[in-house]
Amino acid sequence: MDAAMKPLGLLQGKCIFKKLPNGNLDKTKVVCTLCNAELVYCRSSSSLKYHLNAKHPLANAENAGPSTDVAQGKSRRQTTMFECNRGKPFSTALSAKTHLLTQWITTSCRPISVVEDDGLELVLQAATGDPSYKLPVMRTIMRRIHET
Repeated sequence: MDAAMKPLGLLQGKCIFKKLPNGNLDKTKVVCTLCNAELVYCRSSSSLKYHLNAKHPLANAENAGPSTDVAQGKSRRQTTMFECNRGKPFSTALSAKTHLLTQWITTSCRPISVVEDDGLELVLQAATGDPSYKLPVMRTIMRRIHET
């Protein structure tokens, strides 16, 4: 494929310029190839790197910028808590309770803010027999909903 036919991309092809209906490329907008999100591009890839790190932390986004030492295969970036805990729940029982709570919220069309209700926490503590049980925060529930 010659260079004229190949779509221009940024960050090792993780973002590509948006194609207009007439076939031209819109150099002010890019599309993430991982999630098809449309992002604004203003001659800098900083916001694109931020998107990759925030939305796709395991997509090897650190290899897309100058913050890596490619020769040694090492990143100078510190591992985030999200990356450390990805796929490793703190407790299997707690993870199962969070999964069931998420399932109840989604199937019953409950608002996600229900996890901020102290009364629900008391009911679940009594039902599980675990007075130390704490409801997960809304962010955890949202992440679980998006994972399923």
